[in-house]
Amino acid sequence: MAPFYKKSPAPVRRQARRFTARGRGDCGIIAPVYLVPTIQESIMQQGPGTAPSAVFNLVLAAVLGLMGVFDLVMGARGAGAGVFITGLAMSIYAAVLLRDALHIKKTGQPAMSRANMNKIGLACLALYVFGVLVKRVPELVL
Repeated sequence: MAPFYKKSPAPVRRQARRFTARGRGDCGIIAPVYLVPTIQESIMQQGPGTAPSAVFNLVLAAVLGLMGVFDLVMGARGAGAGVFITGLAMSIYAAVLLRDALHIKKTGQPAMSRANMNKIGLACLALYVFGVLVKRVPELVL
């Protein structure tokens, strides 16, 4: 029966080294050395860290915000529920990006983790696609 937990990987086996006694000559012991990667080695194995840009987030928030507010106004004036929903999705994501950009400017760190930003972004994208479907499906059916 296999264990339900994942075993840790075996340590890296390096070339055998000759140990010395207090640095004064050879004591004659040859043994394999198992080394755990050091912090330096583990950093070198990772890709470069990327940080979100406050300026890019501000530009994207401005573009999405303007388009979102325009769609909200047009949807409220009678262009349809689909236009209003797409404007709502763009405005929500623009507000999240603006919050993140201002937090980066203030502290140097993003306001929330990349995973949370991805979840919010996908939720806004789903809302936007729903708005497009509400807006366009009646035209396609007829």
